[in-house]
Amino acid sequence: MSADNVDFKGTYKQALFQIADVNGDGFISKTELEDQVVRGGGTTADADALYGDINGTSQGVTNSGEVNGITQKRFSGALATPVDNNFGDQLLKVLGSSGAGSITKLKLEQLLMQNGKTEQQAETIATEFNLP
Repeated sequence: MSADNVDFKGTYKQALFQIADVNGDGFISKTELEDQVVRGGGTTADADALYGDINGTSQGVTNSGEVNGITQKRFSGALATPVDNNFGDQLLKVLGSSGAGSITKLKLEQLLMQNGKTEQQAETIATEFNLP
């Protein structure tokens, strides 16, 4: 995978959303966000404040009118965009064990499963990146 042909600004936001959306329903629930924030060293109170900041008074709503949580559009809009032009290369170096600037599909799947995705969800996400 070459860093030259990938939109890392959009790709990393999509990947973070998919990691946080553990059940794969297309929304990040308050509980899913709390789990991720606590795993990252924050508190439940931090997560609740973040959830309110991202979601505001607008909730993700299903066709049946149920409130599900943060939509991908709202989540992506709330994330900072990396400004470093070498972000893609740096990301690939961090993830690639050889430091050669690449990652295999298997390594990405393992990373996703370590962050709460099922094997099937991880495979689906990793397939989108067309990795070896």
